[in-house]
Amino acid sequence: MKPPVIIGLIVVIVAVIALVVSQQPQPAPAVSLCDALPTFNPIDGSSITELKTEDLTVGTGAEAQTGKTVVMHYVGYLANGTKI
Repeated sequence: MKPPVIIGLIVVIVAVIALVVSQQPQPAPAVSLCDALPTFNPIDGSSITELKTEDLTVGTGAEAQTGKTVVMHYVGYLANGTKI
């Protein structure tokens, strides 16, 4: 073979190898599920003296009375940040 043909083949082989190597799948970046959660700062449980209540949506019905049934939805957090 002539030297220009050999050089051309080498260039083609190197280009193909570079193309194959550049298309190898890259590992995905590490993502934590906690990245999307709001931050929570736990408090010292010994400082809790009473239950805090807050009306987020005030209803239009009658006020709750002793002996009657009420329905509510609540979200709570333990002192260590666990949602309950």
